[in-house]
Amino acid sequence: MQILINLNEEKVKSELNLLKYQVQPHFLFNMLNNIYSNALIKSPETANQILNLSNFIEYNLYHSKKELVPLNEEFEYLNNFTELQKIRLGDKLNVEIVLPEDAHKVYIQPLLLLPIIENSIKHGVENSIHNSWVKIVININEDHNELTIEVSNSIEESVSNNANLETGGMGLDNLRKQLKLYYPDKHLLNILKEESVFTIILKIIYNNHV
Repeated sequence: MQILINLNEEKVKSELNLLKYQVQPHFLFNMLNNIYSNALIKSPETANQILNLSNFIEYNLYHSKKELVPLNEEFEYLNNFTELQKIRLGDKLNVEIVLPEDAHKVYIQPLLLLPIIENSIKHGVENSIHNSWVKIVININEDHNELTIEVSNSIEESVSNNANLETGGMGLDNLRKQLKLYYPDKHLLNILKEESVFTIILKIIYNNHV
């Protein structure tokens, strides 16, 4: 009996310690807002970076738990992601996004497109010596509920023969699994590699029931 009592006491202590050291999201956002306010006066560029980070974390914590999100919100998240990547990569990363005005009408799985953007930056920009580019073009066919995402990135000769470029690596493997799960028989993923350009084209038959 005493052994059970001791074990129960240890369990309670462990749970209390866990609660002590848990950082609540609202505390984190309050701190980021305070830092943002201070940086806004001294360094507007740093303030924008903090704001991008705050929005990025918020989306990961809350919006990613939703079944579906509007396409324009997903791209606000991706824009925050690319802006944060620019902190690390500087002027070497140039991103262009072509998003239709009616993107808010289309709903997709949250975080579905992140592996494509990550792949473009990892294999196209990080390995580049010179300035690189990533271009994201979205087309919506409302008549057929078809969404087409085309992501292209420049690649240099030194990395153009990388085997991971052929399949996209682990990130795109995970994307394929998500597509099979969320869009069975309703998607088409093509990967094209040319001499200096790598392109991923994803077509989805979307469902706007939320």
